Amino acid sequence: MKKLISIILAMLLHVGCSQATTPTVNIMVPVTPGGPMNQIALALGQELNDNGISTITTFRPGANGDIATNVAIKEKDNVILEVAIAHVLFSNIVAKRENIHTRSMVIFGPLVRSSLGFIISNKFSNDKKINTFAEFIEYAQAHPVSCGTSAAHGGFELDRINQQYHTRFETIPYKGGGELRPNLIGGELECAYDSVGSHMPSYLHKDFKILAVATKTNGLAVPLINTVLIGYTFDNWFGFAIPVDSNLLKDPKIVKIIYNFSKSKYLNSMFATYGFDPAIPNKNINQLIDNDTKKYEKLGPK
Repeated sequence: MKKLISIILAMLLHVGCSQATTPTVNIMVPVTPGGPMNQIALALGQELNDNGISTITTFRPGANGDIATNVAIKEKDNVILEVAIAHVLFSNIVAKRENIHTRSMVIFGPLVRSSLGFIISNKFSNDKKINTFAEFIEYAQAHPVSCGTSAAHGGFELDRINQQYHTRFETIPYKGGGELRPNLIGGELECAYDSVGSHMPSYLHKDFKILAVATKTNGLAVPLINTVLIGYTFDNWFGFAIPVDSNLLKDPKIVKIIYNFSKSKYLNSMFATYGFDPAIPNKNINQLIDNDTKKYEKLGPK
């Protein structure tokens, strides 16, 4: 009997130790819930769960991603930070400082791209009798138009368009697409320049109109922005980052899941997915950020 009790205790102790050494991975999102980053984080969580890794998703919005980045670097272990490279790029331009992401984190990507597009409220469309992207730009050249954005790059891009095409877009910043959408649907906001992937259910429900997108998007039959704004192009893409001294970088299962995430069955079909060289995950990303930083430093608010 004593032997049996000893065996049971040993088994319980083994289970307890196994559970204690299996981390719950915190997928940290640098914006409020409801946008494309929320959807992508949930998809990664499901992939990890399928492979026996428990996860939680936390939201640390603010400072264009810097708050979440600093928290992730401080916590170090068991944290995967979702990153929108536009956040990385434009926060560096605004703050005029060295890139804290690429210095202190290993960034995996590009994994997912989401086209940005111009979305207008039904109220604005009906009141102004605007149905095409060309009509919309023509109106914005003659009148101020309030346009919501969910990240700093939206404001920079609208500034770029204002400079090149003499439009009069007035940027209304939001902390995420989930905060922006109710005001767009309710007509308090005239338009949005935002990632279209997370807004598709509302678009299909005819809550508003998508007039054009920056890059071709599966399942969305609207013209490209550069058919009216000649020479215009912009991609926003998303990946994941892990602090350079994190325990997760030593876990081959987790690293492999992130490498293969672009093939996830849980990703919204509106997102285009891309792979990368797993041997040098940061190299091409850092070069992309450096090149785009030089390009967009000239386009920010004056």
